[in-house]
Amino acid sequence: VFSSSSSSLTLCVSLMNPPETEQPETPDWRMTLKTIRNGVHKIDMYLNAALDLLGGEDGRCHFMCGDGNDS
Repeated sequence: VFSSSSSSLTLCVSLMNPPETEQPETPDWRMTLKTIRNGVHKIDMYLNAALDLLGGEDGRCHFMCGDGNDS
Protein backbone atom coordinates (compact mmCIF):
# COMPACT_ATOMS: atom_id res chain seq x y z
CA VAL A 1 0.00 0.00 0.00
CA PHE A 2 2.89 2.32 0.74
CA SER A 3 4.30 2.08 -2.78
CA SER A 4 0.97 2.94 -4.45
CA SER A 5 0.53 6.01 -2.26
CA SER A 6 4.03 7.21 -3.12
CA SER A 7 3.34 6.79 -6.85
CA SER A 8 0.08 8.70 -6.43
CA LEU A 9 1.98 11.45 -4.66
CA THR A 10 4.56 11.56 -7.46
CA LEU A 11 1.80 11.77 -10.05
CA CYS A 12 0.10 14.64 -8.18
CA VAL A 13 3.36 16.56 -7.82
CA SER A 14 4.21 16.14 -11.49
CA LEU A 15 0.75 17.35 -12.52
CA MET A 16 0.98 20.38 -10.26
CA ASN A 17 4.39 21.38 -11.62
CA PRO A 18 4.45 20.61 -15.34
CA PRO A 19 7.89 20.84 -16.95
CA GLU A 20 8.53 24.26 -18.37
CA THR A 21 8.79 24.38 -22.11
CA GLU A 22 11.39 26.67 -23.58
CA GLN A 23 9.98 29.79 -25.13
CA PRO A 24 11.32 30.40 -28.62
CA GLU A 25 13.65 33.36 -28.76
CA THR A 26 12.11 36.45 -30.23
CA PRO A 27 14.05 37.51 -33.31
CA ASP A 28 16.20 40.59 -33.05
CA TRP A 29 14.45 42.68 -35.72
CA ARG A 30 17.07 45.40 -35.65
CA MET A 31 19.81 42.89 -36.51
CA THR A 32 17.61 41.19 -39.12
CA LEU A 33 16.86 44.47 -40.88
CA LYS A 34 20.53 45.46 -40.73
CA THR A 35 21.49 42.14 -42.36
CA ILE A 36 18.92 42.62 -45.13
CA ARG A 37 20.06 46.20 -45.68
CA ASN A 38 23.70 45.14 -45.93
CA GLY A 39 22.77 42.44 -48.45
CA VAL A 40 20.84 44.89 -50.62
CA HIS A 41 23.75 47.35 -50.42
CA LYS A 42 26.21 44.67 -51.61
CA ILE A 43 23.95 43.77 -54.54
CA ASP A 44 23.68 47.47 -55.42
CA MET A 45 27.47 47.81 -55.37
CA TYR A 46 27.90 44.79 -57.67
CA LEU A 47 25.27 46.07 -60.09
CA ASN A 48 26.88 49.52 -60.17
CA ALA A 49 30.28 47.94 -60.87
CA ALA A 50 28.78 45.89 -63.72
CA LEU A 51 27.11 49.01 -65.15
CA ASP A 52 30.41 50.91 -65.00
CA LEU A 53 32.19 48.07 -66.81
CA LEU A 54 29.53 47.92 -69.52
CA GLY A 55 29.30 51.59 -70.25
CA GLY A 56 29.41 53.84 -67.26
CA GLU A 57 27.45 57.02 -66.81
CA ASP A 58 28.92 58.68 -69.91
CA GLY A 59 28.80 55.58 -72.13
CA ARG A 60 32.56 55.00 -72.04
CA CYS A 61 33.89 51.65 -70.89
CA HIS A 62 35.80 52.26 -67.69
CA PHE A 63 35.71 51.12 -64.12
CA MET A 64 35.77 53.48 -61.17
CA CYS A 65 36.78 52.01 -57.82
CA GLY A 66 34.74 52.62 -54.70
CA ASP A 67 37.34 55.14 -53.50
CA GLY A 68 36.97 57.20 -56.69
CA ASN A 69 40.11 56.05 -58.54
CA ASP A 70 39.87 55.01 -62.17
CA SER A 71 41.48 51.75 -63.08
